[in-house]
Amino acid sequence: MYASRHRAHLVLGAGMPSAAALFQHRPRARDEHVADSGDIPAKPRRRHDQVLKSFFASPPCAQSFVRDFAARGWARELRLRSIRDLPTEHIGFAGQARRSDAAWRVPLRRGPGSVVFHVEFQSSVDRDMLARSLEYAAHLNRFFSRPGAAAEFAGPAPVVLSYVFYAGSRPWDAPRTAAELAPPGSPTLAALQAQHRYRVLDARSAPERDLPNEGTILRLLVDVIRDHCAMPQVVDALAKRYAGPEHAGVRAGFAAWAEEVMRALGRSEDAIGATIEQIQNPREGGRMSWQAVEAVEEAREQGVAQGLAQGREQGLTQGREQGLTQGREQGRMALMVRLAARKFGPETGEQLARILRSASAEAAGEVADAILDCDTGDELLEKAANGRSVE
Repeated sequence: MYASRHRAHLVLGAGMPSAAALFQHRPRARDEHVADSGDIPAKPRRRHDQVLKSFFASPPCAQSFVRDFAARGWARELRLRSIRDLPTEHIGFAGQARRSDAAWRVPLRRGPGSVVFHVEFQSSVDRDMLARSLEYAAHLNRFFSRPGAAAEFAGPAPVVLSYVFYAGSRPWDAPRTAAELAPPGSPTLAALQAQHRYRVLDARSAPERDLPNEGTILRLLVDVIRDHCAMPQVVDALAKRYAGPEHAGVRAGFAAWAEEVMRALGRSEDAIGATIEQIQNPREGGRMSWQAVEAVEEAREQGVAQGLAQGREQGLTQGREQGLTQGREQGRMALMVRLAARKFGPETGEQLARILRSASAEAAGEVADAILDCDTGDELLEKAANGRSVE
């Protein structure tokens, strides 16, 4: 079962040393973060992190993170189908309400033990992440050591491992181990320092050997983070590999994340809508794909540019208006040819181009509808030819 059944606040024991004492932790304002020059502007970063949380709330997405990164090489020792999320709310060291991003408990295949994977999602570098991860790990350990926990979870307290999924553009350079905070030149203090570390999946900067395997859910996400131009290929991969109803959660999470990224990058509403529709309903036909909408925008821009150029050459207001109109028409014709070629093949696209050269604007509008309605290229060409002859 993958459900949040526990929502009680976790409370730190009175005698436990604070994170500030362990890590020379500096209190930080709630909204403070390290500036990042990534592609996603600063304002949407908090929302972007929230959408990543929603993405990994889907059991297959959480399983992919564990199998393809956190426990890569030893995932066979886990019963991943029994993954279960844990409460993330707790009372912080200063008495404030805190919430970590995700915590999943996975039982071992052999014996009564289990592992808890604590994950933070970041789009900017947090210099205090080591202290934060220690704080969250301490609360998770307290949660499993409370009276009745052993009976409830049918086993001893689990091993708690901490991770960061980072999507910023600058490499993650915050300390990852307690030993990094020991005074330089003091190996004795480094050895005595509290032993705690977290691992980072740096989606943009990690070398290929450290990335998840090709085709996995986690890798599809990483591919778009590394190169936003890979979105069409990733959407196609989702449609082919995760089209069934059992993967609806994966598609919904990816659609929400893709929408957030595309809005932050200033994509058009048409492109966003087409992408979301293609992700959520991969087997439904009759809808324009991401690539088709991109072609619409490109053709429109090319047509307007051609019209402006012609208008400037004529040097007359009338010529500019005529050039704009002609450019728009040429852009629309080019778009229909590209869509027809994509749906019915390049030969159909070439024949349609010849027909459209002598077609009126009204007839061309009917051809645009026919591209979506027709089932074969021959049917489309017949309708296009008949529409031209009527004119």
